Amino acid sequence: MAEPHQSRVYSDLARFYDFFFGRVFVDREHEVIESLNLRPGNRVLEVGVGTGIALGGYPPYAHVVAIDPSADMLKHATKRVAENNWGHIELKVGDALNLDYPDTASTMSPAFTC
Repeated sequence: MAEPHQSRVYSDLARFYDFFFGRVFVDREHEVIESLNLRPGNRVLEVGVGTGIALGGYPPYAHVVAIDPSADMLKHATKRVAENNWGHIELKVGDALNLDYPDTASTMSPAFTC
């Protein structure tokens, strides 16, 4: 099994990430989230949440678990969640190669593809 990417790049860039990338990506990320047509009670797993620039696009009636392997990125996301009082968003350290959730891919349709 592959090992998760280990890099200080995201940790080193965490404090500058929103300034450089937020303006470029946030609008598109919100469009993608809106295209999911989330309904009350839907649950979302966002992998690679970074500083949480996309979190404002999730409706408050959908429960979101957002993971990222970078603790420094999650510090910024945690601040954003607290400042906005987003009780529907849960942040955790984690990576895509070692998800702490059951594999339901065989019983689910993809919401969107990149």
